Amino acid sequence: MDFLRSLGHPEELCHLVRYRLGGCRLVLSKQDRDSMSDSLQTCYKYLDQTSRSFAAATQALDGELRNAVCIYYLVIRALDTVEDDMTLSLETKVPMLHNFHTYLYLADWRFTESQDKYRVVLQDFPTVRRTDVGYRGQRTRAEETTYSVMETLNVIVPEDDYIIPPY
Repeated sequence: MDFLRSLGHPEELCHLVRYRLGGCRLVLSKQDRDSMSDSLQTCYKYLDQTSRSFAAATQALDGELRNAVCIYYLVIRALDTVEDDMTLSLETKVPMLHNFHTYLYLADWRFTESQDKYRVVLQDFPTVRRTDVGYRGQRTRAEETTYSVMETLNVIVPEDDYIIPPY
């Protein structure tokens, strides 16, 4: 399936072939995957589904940094999925975007109304936040950074950006 999708992006084709012929074994070993919690393995599955190129680069990182970047990407992907989903009304979308940083601390928050192709990250958001580096108890530096960025994004995206000008 990845190969067929890459036909529309010839610049990815060479990298995908190289990755499939052995590069993937050099990036994240089976032993590393087997030692991960179920929720972290699920997060890497979502990372692979939502961004092939970023997934390969992320998996080349070391241990805890790799996991933190994976979670950070999925949180940002969830936010972007809300923003990109044109099936959501502005009455639904704007408050969600402004409050998204608070969802990091709601254990069971999920959003099931999205029709975007990456909606799985929103539908299974509790798994993303429940991972080994997830948002529970004492926050790590990576978690603090993610929360800070999410709050900053809330401040720099004014509500006026979502008003559709009349034609």
